[in-house]
Amino acid sequence: MTNILAFKKPTDNQPIDVEVTRGEGMFTAECDTLHLVTEADSFEALTERVWKLAPDMIEANGLGIDPDSLRLNFKFVQSAHDHRSAM
Repeated sequence: MTNILAFKKPTDNQPIDVEVTRGEGMFTAECDTLHLVTEADSFEALTERVWKLAPDMIEANGLGIDPDSLRLNFKFVQSAHDHRSAM
């Protein structure tokens, strides 16, 4: 048995999923494909931060993805607990 995780490289023009959650006043983005986790105070600041970090993460991890044709799919994930807490 091995503990190595295999990440699937996206095909040309396929968007890469970035999961966004909110907790304790911060938004968090996680992207397994780019090996990225980051936080910001707002959703807009978070997406901007991910776009700034993505080319560096592509290069640092040798992913072979063209940063100029990168497409990101930001998916906001909210739990029932988060929803009730916001009310």
